Amino acid sequence: MEMKATNSLQQLLDDGIYKLIAGETILKNTLPKWIDETHSLSLKTMLRNYSYQINVNVEKLKAMCASHEENRKQCVTDRIMQAYIEDTNEKLERSTESVQDASLLEAIQAISQYKIHAYNSVAAWAITLEMLKDAKFLNDAKLTEKNIDERLYYLAIREVNRKARAPMAITA
Repeated sequence: MEMKATNSLQQLLDDGIYKLIAGETILKNTLPKWIDETHSLSLKTMLRNYSYQINVNVEKLKAMCASHEENRKQCVTDRIMQAYIEDTNEKLERSTESVQDASLLEAIQAISQYKIHAYNSVAAWAITLEMLKDAKFLNDAKLTEKNIDERLYYLAIREVNRKARAPMAITA
C-alpha cells in the first residue's frame, strides 16, 4: 500500500494524534494483564490509576480527531509502542517472581519516557498551528506522564527494588 506523502505541519499533527491513539490503545489493552501479574499492591494500584488516565487520554485524543477535517482511511499503528510492549512481555517471561515487579516497573518507565517525547512533539506542532486548546491537553498529558514516571521512580526506590534485592528478607 502506497503511503501518502506528509507535506504539512497539519499532517504531522494529525498523524501524531492518530499515532498517540494507536499507542495508547495498545497500552490500554495490555495493562490489565500486567496488573494481574503484579505482586506489589502499590504498583498494582499505580498501574490501575495509569490505566484510567490512558482511557481519559484516548477519549480526548479521539475528540481532537473529530474536530480535525482530515479522516484517516488507513490504519495507523505505533510500531514503537508495540515493540516496547513485546519487549516487556518477553522480559516478564524471563523474570523470576522475585524480580518481575522491578522488570515491569522499569519497562513502564521506558514506555512513559517514550510517551513524554510523543506528547511533547505533537503539542509543539499544535502550538505552532495555534491550536491552543489541543496544545494544552497534549502538554497536560505530557506532564501527567512525567508525574507518573517520577512516582514510579520513587516506588522503585522505596519498595519494588528493595523486594527484588532481598525477596526473602521482606515479606508483605
